[in-house]
Amino acid sequence: MSSEYGDKYERAAFFRAFLDEHPEFYRRFEREALRIHARGFKHYSAYTIVHVMRHETALQMGPDHVWKINNNLVPTLVRDFLDDHPELEGFLETREAVVVPRAGQPRLL
Repeated sequence: MSSEYGDKYERAAFFRAFLDEHPEFYRRFEREALRIHARGFKHYSAYTIVHVMRHETALQMGPDHVWKINNNLVPTLVRDFLDDHPELEGFLETREAVVVPRAGQPRLL
């Protein structure tokens, strides 16, 4: 399956590069996930967090802003988050996906 980003391994590498170049995006995701967990939620949707981030970014940047948050980024965000917060395993759901771990090559996780 191809897309504008190429096959799934190319997409995984693209999203890893994006996160490496924009650590503030991960920090924002992490901050929101930790805030939700601290509020008492035992399980939450990473996609919901990303949708809220997308909504807030759109309102802040306006309709002419071309940068978009892609849903294919979510599996990489979740795995980075769980690498940083292993005590929260199970808080965000993971499914089989091709991701590029930090300082790694694309692989199925």
